[in-house]
Parts: sequence; C-alpha cells; structure tokens
Amino acid sequence: MKKISLTLFLSFTVIGFAFSQDWNTMVTYNIGLPLGNTSDFIGETSFRGVMVSGDYFIEDEWSFGFTAGIQNFYEELGKNTYSERQITVTGDEFRYLTAAPFLFTGKYHFDRFNPISAHVGLGTGLYYMVQTTEFAGLFFEERNWQFGLMPDVGVGFELSPSTDFYVAAQYNYYLESKDILSQSYVAFNVGLRFKP
Repeated sequence: MKKISLTLFLSFTVIGFAFSQDWNTMVTYNIGLPLGNTSDFIGETSFRGVMVSGDYFIEDEWSFGFTAGIQNFYEELGKNTYSERQITVTGDEFRYLTAAPFLFTGKYHFDRFNPISAHVGLGTGLYYMVQTTEFAGLFFEERNWQFGLMPDVGVGFELSPSTDFYVAAQYNYYLESKDILSQSYVAFNVGLRFKP
C-alpha cells in the first residue's frame, strides 16, 4: 500500500507541475477524521493521505478544476472471538479502508491576488473504495466505485509571488454502493499552492 500511495503522490505531483503554467496547483498532506459509517468501521484518525488539486480560472473569482488523491484508514482491534452456529474462531482483527477521490471541482475565490486568499468550493465525482477486514489470517475485501461530494474551504498564505502555504478542510461524503455502505470523513490538508 505504501508503494501505491507513493506512486500516486509522485504521479499527481508531476501532472500538477505540468499544468501549473495555466493552473493553480495544490499538493497537500492530508489527515482524515472518520465520521458516520466510516467511524463505525474504523474509529482511528488517518495520518496517511495525499492530494493534488488544480484550479483553472474562468474569471478572477471563479475556477473549475480537479482533485485526486488517496486517504488510508487503519485500525488494529486486537483479539476478537466470533461464533457462527457451532464454530468459534478467535484471532487478531485489523481493518483497512482506502478512499481515492477523482473529482471535478468548482470554487469561488475571495481576494485571489491578496497575500492571504481564501476560497469555498464543491467537488463531485467518483471515489474508488477498498474496504478490508483481516481476521485470524483471512482477508475479506470489498472494492467499488462510489459517487460522492466534497464541499471544501481553504486559505493560502503567500510565501513568494508563485507559491503559497496552503491549508484546507474538506468534508468527503460518498453514497452507498452494492457492497459498501455510504462513508464520510473530514480531511484537513496542509501543503503548497503553486501559482503561474
């Protein structure tokens, strides 16, 4: 999983820099706080997330673009015992949830050319989900694409004419699919924004 995360991060970074002549490009490290069904499955905060976003401005205040990334949740539940009819199994249980959003975004930017610039936005698109339970050496895994929404707010603090220190918060909600319940989490993002 670490190799997949690193590969995605490097790929998105290269893509982001390729677009940076006409786009604002954000590269962030993400912390994910599980909510709802996600919290029921995994209660631990995720410190394993990366994201790349791009904004193309159609006016000074309005932009459209993309967001892509990965957030990995993990929890070790320790020894558990499950019984089904006359069979009882005891073993260590681990749970994993990987969310990889691929979203189109629209944003409204406040004071875009000021040293401190904020935005509000909404993303919509698909999340690739992998939900895994490991119990007593056995793996139970569900994979699916789920439609989702991502409202977000962010602020950039100018470090240089072409670079901002960037922070954002995003609420990620994706609808139920045939194999995976609806999920949600809040992501707190810290990184850099590159401007043309």
